[in-house]
Amino acid sequence: MHVGRDTPFGREVAEIKDGVIRLNNGGLRVVVSTSSLNFAGLAPEQQLRAVQAFRELLHGQSGPLQLYVRIRRVPAGDTTEPIAGQQPDRRTYLAALTKSFINAHLLETPVYQRQVFVVLASTDEPRSLLRSWSFRFNRSSDQPTRVATDRGRPLQERARDLIEHLRRIGLKAAIDHDRELANMVEGL
Repeated sequence: MHVGRDTPFGREVAEIKDGVIRLNNGGLRVVVSTSSLNFAGLAPEQQLRAVQAFRELLHGQSGPLQLYVRIRRVPAGDTTEPIAGQQPDRRTYLAALTKSFINAHLLETPVYQRQVFVVLASTDEPRSLLRSWSFRFNRSSDQPTRVATDRGRPLQERARDLIEHLRRIGLKAAIDHDRELANMVEGL
């Protein structure tokens, strides 16, 4: 999918295909959009569950991730009050009146929309921030025994696991597809 090259980040993107952003340096990114959580409004038990689920989310990661929070002011639309005689019925008139009232409110009082994205990166990039580790547990021998290695997993699989962790926290989440990714890159 074509990506706008007029933004600094857009120049780093080689292509967007099958929900994966391929960078010019060979790096891969998968973006998961999430809802937000009113942590302060949760009951103490729910807060503890959310904290524990977030801890599990962090411990369950096998590669780099980045949080991206985009905050935008909701633009006000047309604030002109509708004329009752120009509307086909009362219901349409009331809907137009409500819309003009909301737009007038947005014009006077700024309202902001928050979007939260989790960006997953592959672990085998040329300049990855995280390295693979070999875990060694056998202390009875001078030679370490390799028990496990973390070579990372395919990004789509990591994204599905991340969505499950986010669901446990109480958030809605989805993997962004090509159109959403292109819109996000263009908006950066």
